[in-house]
Amino acid sequence: MTPETERNVHKILRGQKRIITLNQGLDAGLTRSFIKNRLRSGKWVRRHRGVPREAELWAALKRAGEGAVLSHWTAAELHGLLDKPFAVVHVTVPEAHNPARHGTIPGCGSTGRT
Repeated sequence: MTPETERNVHKILRGQKRIITLNQGLDAGLTRSFIKNRLRSGKWVRRHRGVPREAELWAALKRAGEGAVLSHWTAAELHGLLDKPFAVVHVTVPEAHNPARHGTIPGCGSTGRT
């Protein structure tokens, strides 16, 4: 990894609660091989149960794309209105950027306007 790539990756990780998407890693200069090796070695892990809630929420926003915001019960959680986190992360996205409408989230399809 070049020093410039390392700086780019660390900047992303610091700004996103240590979460980085595959595309962000590739855009920062990482190779698929490098990423696979980090995952295989255990130095990096895919998002899974046990990830801090803040990181989980950040990952949900990154997955939902540009213009996404935490909403509904998740927003209530962030404002201290719930005693414990809701099991589902609620995200609202602009219609033009809705990944479910464009078939980029497995199991989701167009549900009409909301």
